[in-house]
Amino acid sequence: MANISPIKKDGEITGYRIRVYHYTDGAGKKHFYSKNWTIPASYKSDRAINQALMKEVSEFEASCGRGDVSSESRTLIEYCRYYIATKDLKPASKRFYESLLPFIEPEIGYVKLKNLVPEHLDKLYKKLLTSDVRLDGKATALPRCIELLSKRTETLKVLTPKIGIGESAFREALKGNPVSKETAQKIAAYYGKPVKDLFTISSSSVGLAPKTVRHVHSFLYSVLEFAVKKGAINVNVATRATPPKNKPHEAEFFELSEILKIKSALEKEPLKYKLATLLLIDTGCRRGELLGLRWDAIDFQRATVKIERNVQFIQGRGMTVGTPKGGKARTVSIAPQLLPLLAEYKKDQETATKIRFSSIESAIERHRQIKAFNPEGYIFIQENGQIMTPSALNQWMNHFSDRVGLHVHPHKFRHSSASLLIGNNVDILTISKRLGHAQVSTTQNIYAHLLEDSDRKASDALSALIFSEAL
Repeated sequence: MANISPIKKDGEITGYRIRVYHYTDGAGKKHFYSKNWTIPASYKSDRAINQALMKEVSEFEASCGRGDVSSESRTLIEYCRYYIATKDLKPASKRFYESLLPFIEPEIGYVKLKNLVPEHLDKLYKKLLTSDVRLDGKATALPRCIELLSKRTETLKVLTPKIGIGESAFREALKGNPVSKETAQKIAAYYGKPVKDLFTISSSSVGLAPKTVRHVHSFLYSVLEFAVKKGAINVNVATRATPPKNKPHEAEFFELSEILKIKSALEKEPLKYKLATLLLIDTGCRRGELLGLRWDAIDFQRATVKIERNVQFIQGRGMTVGTPKGGKARTVSIAPQLLPLLAEYKKDQETATKIRFSSIESAIERHRQIKAFNPEGYIFIQENGQIMTPSALNQWMNHFSDRVGLHVHPHKFRHSSASLLIGNNVDILTISKRLGHAQVSTTQNIYAHLLEDSDRKASDALSALIFSEAL
């Protein structure tokens, strides 16, 4: 039975609030569907008003019974935060979703979830594509900011997590080099100053890339789909919105001659980085997956490596270890020629560890320190026994790029590995599994241009076999 209460203005009844019971939550709070009905100006008699009101109540109760009405009172941005807090997300995913909220909140964050329509989303996407909404614009520290940063009394390792930025970002700001707008905002917030008092911000009329806007759309789609599942709304309006199309982008990769040039140049490099680069080339694994490898993942008998961890650096949290993208571990074969290098590096690492603690007189204490140095047995570590950071690998590759005369970065080796396999007619399913793609279609989409070339070679081969002589 509906609950009806009058709405008054200047002492006169101008309408009625209709409420229909929905459910009682775990805290004992009752939730209702509600609707306000305004008395039409043409209705003068109490009888006409009452008849129209009863009809409105009956139709509203029927709509509630069919599930056509939502009792959800939260705004879109409130529900987005609820979604992030409720879902069991990886730290990197959580941080990424949180980074999208500043794009959503100013434009449509205030809209009630139940009132959201596709036009709201389309308007948002258009604004993000054309307006200066980028958070990665450049900010340069003013002299007063540099002076403030230089007076720090804590180490960067202690201070930067409090600010919510990385150590390298802090150093760049301290040098007066450009940093992101987000970094500038966090520094200003930490010191309790307006951003404009500490930084000069470069502005641009350039909006977000279509790919980034599609990330916003995908996030909103997931949030609204979650809301439908929870019964907060009945329809996911993101299914009827129109996000921008991604611009075609071909993956960068090295030619075989360039790979061989890199392999030759690695002979003069430290064994750790030589081995890391060769594993990237051979396995096609991601940077974080490489740094997440432990010695127990290497099967020297079968010449395989089990890729089951992914390492990431999260600002404010430091190094985190999770599962590979897609959440599944995979085992891939490695070149037998890498096994002696792995064995040599393992021996060197163990020897260096023993030398590090050789000055400890107590054999028991020395053994304890050695066991605690790299307790989980990661292959690629820092001098203090901690996992090598992604930035450390990138930094070495930047310097190596200058020495070899090529632009070298970890993900380019992944694309190169795939391109070499495709060029040698390895089937797409095997390549997809080796790369750790959740679906074969992902591999096909990324390397579509290479697959077209491979298909042409296949056609030419058949042509030579079947049509080499005139019919």
